[in-house]
Amino acid sequence: MIGATHLRLRRFSGVANLAIEQPVMYYDLNGLAAITQAVPHKVVADEAIQNLATMIEIASRRMVDMIGLKLGKCGGFYRALQMMRIAEAAGLPVRIDWTQGSALLDTATGHFHAAVRLVACDPGMDYQLRIKDQPVREGGAVVNKGKIVMPEAPGLGLTIDEKLIKKLSQRR
Repeated sequence: MIGATHLRLRRFSGVANLAIEQPVMYYDLNGLAAITQAVPHKVVADEAIQNLATMIEIASRRMVDMIGLKLGKCGGFYRALQMMRIAEAAGLPVRIDWTQGSALLDTATGHFHAAVRLVACDPGMDYQLRIKDQPVREGGAVVNKGKIVMPEAPGLGLTIDEKLIKKLSQRR
């Protein structure tokens, strides 16, 4: 599998400024490290970051060139900050990425990125446009002229549709 992945990536050898995000399955840490050593491009760990123990292993062994954190996958603000600090201690750049979700998750991710101001942020706020049931009734982060605008109201700067949350929590 690593050989085939490496062969596919070789066709990008002349592309400058290319980052390869999670080129192997999330559980294949040795494969992730092998790809990082084999290609000239930056390799980003994303789905591999499942918990603090995995983050420590990836960082301590320098298995990748960069870490991609998704607030919705790493356990919230506190866990994301812990993972960010581990990466920084290992000298690994951190990128805050969006996770497919609602305006609630997009707003929380926007706040996180604004608070830590790291290497990069994937402005993927369009995920919420694909969701029928929106838990945010009012406020939240918005895209205006190609820029993410964070709300100024207290807390996350949004109001939750509590009736919808109750309805969704009763789904089976």
